Amino acid sequence: MLPPVLKSSYPPPKRPGGADLTEGPQRNCTMQERITILVNQRPFHVDKPQLTVEEIRALVSAPSDYEVWKVIKSPDPEGQLPVDDVQITGSVAVKNGDRFRVVPPGTFGAFVR
Repeated sequence: MLPPVLKSSYPPPKRPGGADLTEGPQRNCTMQERITILVNQRPFHVDKPQLTVEEIRALVSAPSDYEVWKVIKSPDPEGQLPVDDVQITGSVAVKNGDRFRVVPPGTFGAFVR
C-alpha cells in the first residue's frame, strides 16, 4: 500500500497581481517549465517566457514610475554606474538566471540635452 500524498504547507506561488499560479488555464505548468529570475537580488518563479515591465515591477511591489533594468554584467564595481545594463521599457524575453533591477527613476544614467 502506498503512503498518502502529502500536501505542501507552503502557500501557493503567486502571479504578478496576486493570482494563484495553481489556478486558471496555466495550472498544468510544472516546476521544470517555470523560469527563475532575480529581481532586486530576490528569486522569482515565472511561468511565461515574456514579461512586461509592469509584471516585473509587480513582483517587487514597486510603483509604476520605477525603472526596470536588465543586469548584463555583474558585479558592478562599487560606486560606479552599471554601463552594460539595459533599461526595459516594454516587454522582455526572460530565461533562467536573468537578473533585473527595479529602481526609482533617475537612479542610473543622466539627462543629456
